[in-house]
Amino acid sequence: MAFENIQIAHGNFTIDRSGAAFYTMDHGNNQMIKKDSSGNIIFTHFLDTVITEVSSLQFDGFHYWSLERSGTSGFRVRKWEIGVDNLVRVISEFSFISGAVLSYDVYSLAVESYKDTLNGNALVGDTSIDVNGGGTVVAGDRLVLGPSTATGFEGNFSETTVIGKVGNTLQTSPALDNEFSPNDEVYFTRNFFVFSDDGFTGTNIAALFKYNAFTGNLLSVNSSNMFSLVRASTFFKENLFFIRGGEAIWLNPVSQDIFKSQSVDNLNQARSGYINTFDLAGFSDTLFRLEQEHVFLSGGSYNREDWSPQFNYNTSNTLPEVYFVSVKSEPPILHIAVSGLTPTAKITVQVLDQFRTPVFNTQVDLTSDGGALNPIQDNTNANGIVTSTYTANSSEGQVTIDATA
Repeated sequence: MAFENIQIAHGNFTIDRSGAAFYTMDHGNNQMIKKDSSGNIIFTHFLDTVITEVSSLQFDGFHYWSLERSGTSGFRVRKWEIGVDNLVRVISEFSFISGAVLSYDVYSLAVESYKDTLNGNALVGDTSIDVNGGGTVVAGDRLVLGPSTATGFEGNFSETTVIGKVGNTLQTSPALDNEFSPNDEVYFTRNFFVFSDDGFTGTNIAALFKYNAFTGNLLSVNSSNMFSLVRASTFFKENLFFIRGGEAIWLNPVSQDIFKSQSVDNLNQARSGYINTFDLAGFSDTLFRLEQEHVFLSGGSYNREDWSPQFNYNTSNTLPEVYFVSVKSEPPILHIAVSGLTPTAKITVQVLDQFRTPVFNTQVDLTSDGGALNPIQDNTNANGIVTSTYTANSSEGQVTIDATA
């Protein structure tokens, strides 16, 4: 875990396309502030609309999305765009008020957004483009192409809608109004999600609400207490991602089934509870957690750096890394081979990552200073486990078995 000195004015932030700049909305000054990873202000954008305190800020590759909650009364989601004059304007706005059927106690927003790149040039007037990925794109997706490297400045984008698809070739309308080069970026957004501590009025059961990102129409309500007390979420690596306590959960955005679950090391200094996470942002394989303290191990004890009342970020690597290797013998005592007997024992090795999640398909090498092991090398299964058989020899004494992953 690591952190940088980025001081955020309020409990929301998001990260840009480069992974080098962070944005936060300051309702006190009605601004969106851009900072680098050292906390230096790069630019201050004024907002064209007065906001209340923003609980969550998301970036879909082109637009910014803000969540403003109204306690248990409802919430508002706004979609923003930075103009060529650097003024941030509201493009669309959706307000939701608790009622007789649905009730809201919303803290967290996640915007379902995807990225692809162009495979070849795209010219002004084109209604057909080739992309490199293509697997995620479907007819009806609204694309934002850019920034354009062909025209050489950051603000050059085009917006168009997919009306047909054959392989990685997309038919689009309207025609492009800018020129683009191979590997220029393509972004598209479908839906947004909010996590609510209350879902259906009178039930006190939490819910995950899914809305169309362009109409604001409610698409589904997934009622489960798994979604209670969720204060930070984002859309990351094509999955919904949220933190609840010490668990980081990935959800399939279509089925909303659990894709995977990982532990996250965000215990407090006393190791008795969890650090509050106020917002999340992801870039590459790094997850940025907006928090008000940093806990770290030093000199054999846990220390704490208090950022309150300001905010800063802690980071976690979402790629699994070999972190724990355990070795177990059954039976635990390995007997000497005597009188023609050849006692054996089952050796079980488990490999876990930094999230205490089993590591799949990782090579494990086994050695012994006593009898024989078979096999001496194997790859972990889906549970992160390798098994081997130890056969004792006639030497008397302690046996040491080492496992290396």
